[in-house]
Amino acid sequence: MVLVARCQAKVLAARSAAVPLAAAPDRAVRIDEAVTLLGLSKDFLYRHKKDFGGYREGGHVLFPLSAIQRHLRQPRRGGAS
Repeated sequence: MVLVARCQAKVLAARSAAVPLAAAPDRAVRIDEAVTLLGLSKDFLYRHKKDFGGYREGGHVLFPLSAIQRHLRQPRRGGAS
């Protein structure tokens, strides 16, 4: 009985690992939230919005959260030694 339960658990674990989870839809953030997340000025983000995946929609500049996260994962250039 214990052996059967262990086998069933292994099969269920293998099945769940093989089925990928659906990707969550990308959320867009407004300029104020992007400023907070990136630590950059609002003026800089307006001028360089395309570099961060920004776009205009409904009178607002929006940034995909995935683009902001990708930027944050990039290694920093320069800086103090």
